Amino acid sequence: MQGNLGQSYLPEIIHSLHDSRETGILSLTRDKISKRIYFGGGTMTFANSNFLGDRLGEFLVRSGKMTQSHLALASQKVASTGRRLGETFVSMGLLTETEMEVGVAEQVLSIIYSVFPWDSGEYRFQAHANPIADDLVLNLPTIPVILEGVRHIQDFEAVRRALGGPSSIVSYARDFSVVPTDCTLTPEESFVLSRVDGQSSVADIIALSPLPEEQTLRCLYALLSGGFLELGGKSRHLTPSPRSIDPFREGSHPLEPSEKETEKSKEPRTRALSPEEQWIRDDVVAKRAAVAAGTYYDWLELRRGASSEEIKKAYLTMIKRYHPDRLRSQRLAHLRGDLEDLLSKMTEAYQTLCSPVARRRLDNSLRTEAPRGEDLSPRSSSPKTPEPAATSVENIAARYYREAKRHFSQNHFHETVELMEEAVRFDPNKAKYHKLLARALAKNPFWGKRAEEHFEAALELSPFDFDCLVGLGELYDAAGMMTRAGTLFAQALELDPSNAELRERLSRK
Repeated sequence: MQGNLGQSYLPEIIHSLHDSRETGILSLTRDKISKRIYFGGGTMTFANSNFLGDRLGEFLVRSGKMTQSHLALASQKVASTGRRLGETFVSMGLLTETEMEVGVAEQVLSIIYSVFPWDSGEYRFQAHANPIADDLVLNLPTIPVILEGVRHIQDFEAVRRALGGPSSIVSYARDFSVVPTDCTLTPEESFVLSRVDGQSSVADIIALSPLPEEQTLRCLYALLSGGFLELGGKSRHLTPSPRSIDPFREGSHPLEPSEKETEKSKEPRTRALSPEEQWIRDDVVAKRAAVAAGTYYDWLELRRGASSEEIKKAYLTMIKRYHPDRLRSQRLAHLRGDLEDLLSKMTEAYQTLCSPVARRRLDNSLRTEAPRGEDLSPRSSSPKTPEPAATSVENIAARYYREAKRHFSQNHFHETVELMEEAVRFDPNKAKYHKLLARALAKNPFWGKRAEEHFEAALELSPFDFDCLVGLGELYDAAGMMTRAGTLFAQALELDPSNAELRERLSRK
């Protein structure tokens, strides 16, 4: 497999290697620069380069994790011992093992990202049974790496060329359902994704989008490269069949009703929804109730007086959260109409709050306690109506917390982090929210700094929380900060003097 990068796009090459589960080395060359991406079973596992600026030491200096003088000393030691540079940094105490692992991963990703903007050069893939030493292997998630790599492309004309012109029809990919659910889109990408209907062209989506043209096109290219979208009108059906069957009934399919079964035939048995399906259904029902009773601010889950940037961010978040294609389960297909209505309502709220005149009329009506967001006319008198419980930010945060606890108990840490980040955003003054978020973040060595921040936030709100003291101590212990770890373990032991495990930890300090 080889060719010209001017005629092939790197995302397509990576997708091809991923889909065919190839193991080997993808070499990319331009001028005198050569970069290599290593694959194992279709997954990117490592990368290196002959460009001086891509070397580990130079990367660590450039990213502020190492000084030039320390790099020079470590390089001398490497020359005399023959050990790897990373091992030498750790042995000299310049970095902990965790910091070194993070640094290597960031360096590898930076090499991969740097190749995405190339619009010339050659590529060649060579199969190899063991392309890289086992102790260097990283398992890099394909779709998130492609998305981030595409975001590094600065050449707008290259993006425009890749989309094939303004008349190209944009549709959902036929294999959209296989895109990983843990793939995080930006709010702008989520919004542009919500504008796709299988009949609109690139030019149509630009016209529908409140984002600048260049930003809209960049989002479309990222979604195309990530496998979310296709060009050419190959959309799947986005609207349910008018004749639908209860999706909770066993053996039914909304698009293929049984010819043998009529409305008068015996009722099929029902199946209980999965916890995930229950969460989605309850969330949609709660949101529908909130929209029926709340104001435009409630619809977008905003405080009154929110800035234009906050309104935009909230709108894009709602678009992502309530997009109909969130319903991958056929047993929730009956909610599609509700979600389409919610999207329409969110757009109505966004357009009103973004209009200075309309928003001023809304705020005037709210000062006289107008109970509904859509009634923008000022009222001289109206009884005060308390905000519905379903729309209060505290209750929203509590729902996220309950769902996050379930995910955490099932070791779904990525989902826990996403949910708890929303809970903390809505209600940052609860120690238990910061604690659960910190515990989930601590499961990933790359998220250590963020875990530390949320453990500290939880302890600021609840200074005598045993779990937080131990959790933060374990973070410091893993990072080699023994003194800090010992102090926290000692504080925790004061709260639980009979804890034998803590005593043993302290005896080893």
